[in-house]
Amino acid sequence: MESIGFLAAVAITTILSCVYSTRYDGDELLEVLVKGDAQMDAFNETLQHFQNRISVWQPPVASTGAGHVHVENEDKDEFKDRLKTAKIPFRVLIRDVQENIDNERMSNPSEGIALPWDDGAAEGGRRNRRRWRRRRADAVPSNGSIVGKYATYGEIREWLYDLERRFPDLAEVKVIGKTFQGRDLLLLKIGNRTTTATTLRPGIWVDAGTHAREWITVSSAIYIISQILTNFWTANEDISLIGNVDWYIVPLVNPDGYAHTQAINGTRLWRKNRSVYNTSYSTFYNLSCRGTDINRNFGFHWREIGAGTDPCLETYSGPWAMSENETRAIADFLSGHDAAVRGYVTIHSYGQLFMVRWAYSLDAPPIPEFNRTIAVASEAVRAINASSGIEYRAGTSPQLLYEFGGGSGDWVRANTAIRHAYDVELRDRGDFGFLLPANYVLPVGEEIWQAVKVVASHVLEDYPPIETTTTTTRTSHNTATTTNTPVFFKRGRCSVLVYLLFLVLF
Repeated sequence: MESIGFLAAVAITTILSCVYSTRYDGDELLEVLVKGDAQMDAFNETLQHFQNRISVWQPPVASTGAGHVHVENEDKDEFKDRLKTAKIPFRVLIRDVQENIDNERMSNPSEGIALPWDDGAAEGGRRNRRRWRRRRADAVPSNGSIVGKYATYGEIREWLYDLERRFPDLAEVKVIGKTFQGRDLLLLKIGNRTTTATTLRPGIWVDAGTHAREWITVSSAIYIISQILTNFWTANEDISLIGNVDWYIVPLVNPDGYAHTQAINGTRLWRKNRSVYNTSYSTFYNLSCRGTDINRNFGFHWREIGAGTDPCLETYSGPWAMSENETRAIADFLSGHDAAVRGYVTIHSYGQLFMVRWAYSLDAPPIPEFNRTIAVASEAVRAINASSGIEYRAGTSPQLLYEFGGGSGDWVRANTAIRHAYDVELRDRGDFGFLLPANYVLPVGEEIWQAVKVVASHVLEDYPPIETTTTTTRTSHNTATTTNTPVFFKRGRCSVLVYLLFLVLF
């Protein structure tokens, strides 16, 4: 039996070794404590010495000096010696990065959890499902949940379109752009789409998966979608909040990069997208020298700070501002829906942070709504703590993380009417980093969902739904026609006028 177990372990290891062409056996994740300008200079010189072979998962932050550095196995002894020479303290957080990757993959379930509308859900879910089908005779069976797992791009795409078929009066999939490799950039809009809808609801945008290796952000956006639709399905106490918002959710901003992290010939810790501008340089010499950091490519303080000019760097900001398909797709959509979207939450990992204001500079002039948004961020952090006991911190990126230009959050604050704009970093603080085992998917998703509900409540407080003077009718071509109907008559006030006229005349 022991020999069978040994052979099984060898087989699993062999299979896993074939999954990613880039291996990280023996690589370590170090936490460094960099204090003062002299140590920072020595730290940067050390990074330059290794010529992009060192991956900085978290740069040393201003508040504590702590940073996280991924060091390859063959370089780690020399790297540590250089840190000791510079008197920079360090400790090992992850002793074998590849082992963590293998554990993450083995922990990922083949299927997600059952949702109330899925076949095989609890009996209460069946009752709700029957009630829904009485309202929706054309309801279709679900193709299976992806909630609670790390899904592939194909699974996410199939699930989103399945939701659109299942909830035709609520969910609508929009293709807002194409990636460099031709994948659809998918947005799911959730909101009342019935023919009698006469209310303009504030919109909230949520996006995730900007950086390919941050799988937990994608699964969290999927969890948020499931919770919004579950609220509509069960009509629980949150429906008055959830139902008064139009939701615009992009669960995967970077499909090409994400697919590469899961591909047989891919790289699990890839960060950028997969665009190519210098084919001879990237294709024939160094495959890491392709792709752009989407969150450094937006056209606001682009390439001024915290961004790379070398295509081989993980923070490469692109050949010009807004050069990337994903960047332009997001900017074009938000610009075209400027009057509709009132809240913006972009989800990243890791660090357990909820951030507002400008990221490009600590000395940037304050935004008028700073006091309002920092109060909301603080409340969101408290909601997370009440939900799970996990501590997040509220503040600004320069205070809690670092300064960087070309980010999506700053572009939104500068170029749209959105005033509730928040940048979130999910779990953890370095124990797993980007490699959270799949058993973290549901609790982390629930945390950010509690925080997003706080944001939604304040967006509704500042931008309550308003009644319109038009009625929208859906057509078979997915277009809309409008008929002008005075609100006066919709509210039944005509009868009041008739009654008053009767009193005057008779």
